Amino acid sequence: MKKIDLDQFPKLEQNNHKEIIIKELIHVQNSIFKIEKEIEELKNENESLNNFTSNASFYFEFDFDLLNYTDPYLFFDNESNRFNHYTNYNKSLEYQKQIISQNQINYQFFYGSFALNLPHFLNKKAFERFIKHRHQKRYDQIFDEKNQQMVFNSSVNSFGNITYFKDYSFQIFPNCTFYGLKIEDFEIPNSNNIKHMEKVVVAIAQFSSAFQHFIDRVLGSLIRIRPFIKDKGWTLLIDSSMEEIPYQLLNLIKEDFNVKLEVYDPSITYKIDKLMIICNIPFIHPRKFQEIRTFLVKNILKINSNEEIPIYKQENIIYLPRVNNHNERNVINNEEIENYLRKRFGNKLKIFSHKEHQDLKELVEYFSKAKIIIGAHGGAFYNLLFTLSHPIVIEFQGKPFFGELSIFYWISHTTGNEYWIDYTEESGNDLIINLDHLKEILNNVLKEN
Repeated sequence: MKKIDLDQFPKLEQNNHKEIIIKELIHVQNSIFKIEKEIEELKNENESLNNFTSNASFYFEFDFDLLNYTDPYLFFDNESNRFNHYTNYNKSLEYQKQIISQNQINYQFFYGSFALNLPHFLNKKAFERFIKHRHQKRYDQIFDEKNQQMVFNSSVNSFGNITYFKDYSFQIFPNCTFYGLKIEDFEIPNSNNIKHMEKVVVAIAQFSSAFQHFIDRVLGSLIRIRPFIKDKGWTLLIDSSMEEIPYQLLNLIKEDFNVKLEVYDPSITYKIDKLMIICNIPFIHPRKFQEIRTFLVKNILKINSNEEIPIYKQENIIYLPRVNNHNERNVINNEEIENYLRKRFGNKLKIFSHKEHQDLKELVEYFSKAKIIIGAHGGAFYNLLFTLSHPIVIEFQGKPFFGELSIFYWISHTTGNEYWIDYTEESGNDLIINLDHLKEILNNVLKEN
């Protein structure tokens, strides 16, 4: 493979991993001090709290106690194609508990720092553009030149919240998700149509009826709370207009968690005994994608942790076209790209259309047979989570995203893919894939295989 001489590039600021750990510990310690201060203020405000203990049942009669929390999840091992307790990320998440009021308790789970190997670049310009930008505003980003890694210190927004409400009444549910719904999204005058429910988890976020946004905004959050709601009589409040694949995924959750599904009706005022809201699960974190992929593999293929996972022959080249998209970002020269790929790869080229792949098991098989997956930045790349193999990923990123680290780079790292990124020319909100760049990248990756 074509190598880049890193000695050409300017020496960039480095940091010691110990400093990262120290910063994170200081952040956690400061958070604990803040919580202790808030509890002390609550005690002073209300004498009835003077006998406060850390037992959650003092305020709620829950079916479980997070003070004894463990995370029993088995992870999917890319190397052995088996499930394994071992993972690069800690098996259990640290958390802290915050009592907001007699009717509200919050548990905050801390996601640790992590490092990702650099993507593959075609040239020095692409490398410099990648290093120059601060890719995620919610993480402290450091380029580790020695190990050729991007290190992300999660002292900023390093947590996910699970919040419980007792005796809660709402018509518009709380704006608490990462991409939270705002009250004007469902603004309807107060209704006399009242429905009582016992234990409810809100499983809706902005645009979560669509495949890609269900994956990144809902699925990871629900999997995080699996140990707490499985077999305990909870109901998931879901969007009223789900696409086919998200609907199938919700039914997998229903079966695996042993929960009920209830379609949210904005014209109803809900009276709920115990309400659970999942907030701020990191939008991008390797652990999140590990958990999603493990859940998908186990539940789509119905495989137990001690069983072998199918191995597929990787021979197809999958192209993910972007044409006639409602949010623009279309590939203007899509026909040129398809014609070139068809001429080069013949019947091994597969042009993906989500409308033709509406069965989860077939989706796993389709993407697991891929040798290379090519496309412009877009939601179709979330299908990487369905692969049991390790295809080479080539992503072209348009100008609106130059300053962001592609979420599909993070997914590719988690799923063990070789990942290439190239930057495209733009035409308004659309983009043009550089055909010469694509040819050169393919020449590089196929030379090795």
